[in-house]
Amino acid sequence: MNGNDLALRPLRHLADFSGRSTRGELFYFAIFATVLGLPAAVVDLILMPGSSNWVMWGITTLLACPILAMFVRRVHDVGRSGWWLAPLLPAMAIGWWNQLQRLLHPMVYPPPRIPLPQIAELAIAILAFAVAILLLWDPEEGPNRFGPNPRHGPVGDPA
Repeated sequence: MNGNDLALRPLRHLADFSGRSTRGELFYFAIFATVLGLPAAVVDLILMPGSSNWVMWGITTLLACPILAMFVRRVHDVGRSGWWLAPLLPAMAIGWWNQLQRLLHPMVYPPPRIPLPQIAELAIAILAFAVAILLLWDPEEGPNRFGPNPRHGPVGDPA
């Protein structure tokens, strides 16, 4: 598979939480999301200066399900269950809610948000770091309980 196929695969499998994904798919989709986000940030700055980031928030919301599905497939590639990502879901929901509140109340300073103690924010940061390490972990060679190795074809030849 080339980089374009790997970058767009999460969009083709946007709600597929089964199977496995490669580190290359994660890398190329991250590049794709960044390339998609930069013009959105520019549009937000030009169309609504001093206001909020509605376009960026919309893109983030649209890419949430493909990102989560790819993260679950990537954890499957390491040989772990997708439930290892479950502790990260409340943190993602709080971040999404806080951003929505900032968009709905652009002139309020400080923007309304769900207050968290510093220890909770530190725990979320440590958890996010641990998930990043898990996503970049070496894959299991050969098939595992989540499916065949996505880097090899049906006869074991590199894809």
